[in-house]
Amino acid sequence: MFLENYVESMQILNSVLPTAKSNFGTQHNLTIDILGTLANTSSRSGDPGKAIHIYDEIIPTAERVFGEDSPTVLTYKCSKALALGKLGRLDESLSLLHYVHEKRVTIFGANDVRALRAKNAIGFVHNEKMEFSKALEVWEQVEEGFKHMLGENHPYTMNVQKQIGRASCRERV
Repeated sequence: MFLENYVESMQILNSVLPTAKSNFGTQHNLTIDILGTLANTSSRSGDPGKAIHIYDEIIPTAERVFGEDSPTVLTYKCSKALALGKLGRLDESLSLLHYVHEKRVTIFGANDVRALRAKNAIGFVHNEKMEFSKALEVWEQVEEGFKHMLGENHPYTMNVQKQIGRASCRERV
């Protein structure tokens, strides 16, 4: 069911992309957004390689249009980092996630949800690298931030608590 929705979404995005490019150009925010959505959908549907290729195409354009550290560009960079992680390119993923996190902290503050979500992703990469103590340290900080910003019963807070529990078990093994 979910994969069918991704396939349908990608078909729609691919069908409107040529029109957006011809009517608005490649540097228009609508065209960039369609490509960003296509990249994200590609990664979520199991093709992170295609997603990375699209992000490599649109990030430089988005930097020129929106600014190098704009929220839109940082979102694309974060999504590219997640796709890199799916391909096992963990060091590249971690480096890009640290960059995004640092920029989001500078722009929005350490307890902003966008900064915390980037930090949460850093924890996932450490977990994938089997660096469980580092993952735990990061996730405990993220948990405190989510509790402070969103409350104890928010899904983000509860999910990071599950991640902490799983990593704690792995660290002991």
